[in-house]
Amino acid sequence: MFSIIPRKKSGDDFGSVSAEPVERQLTRLRQDFDNLVSHFWRDWPNAGGDLFSEDRNWGLDVDENENEYLVRTEAPGFEAGEFDVQISGNQLVIRAEHKVEQKEEAGSAYQYGTFYRSLPLPLGVEPDKIDARYHNGILELHLPKSEKGRGKRIPVNAA
Repeated sequence: MFSIIPRKKSGDDFGSVSAEPVERQLTRLRQDFDNLVSHFWRDWPNAGGDLFSEDRNWGLDVDENENEYLVRTEAPGFEAGEFDVQISGNQLVIRAEHKVEQKEEAGSAYQYGTFYRSLPLPLGVEPDKIDARYHNGILELHLPKSEKGRGKRIPVNAA
């Protein structure tokens, strides 16, 4: 049968029990275990609802074609009505807030999350024609370009 108590492996004392107190060994074991768990969960959101926190770096993509800019951002766990998209100065501001309260016989559960993104608005966008859609955790914003924003192609002639 094997023992979980470490043994000292030096010279004549082969097989004797370590002189380190059991309390210190258990404390060291606990610290090692805590470090292992901390290392494993370091990059995961906390169970307390941090999945929706501002600090979470959800993806954001901006594409451009000749007619519009297309902004896509990941924002899972929200409903379309929870978003507030605004233009403030030359900034496009995207906010969302999610609150859920569940009451059961055993107690209550609360979930709260926020989302916030702000990015500079490109020149030549028609703010009155911006279209926002939310589907499957992706918010998609279509920012149409004005005639000025579309630019003008200048032909290059041989000299």
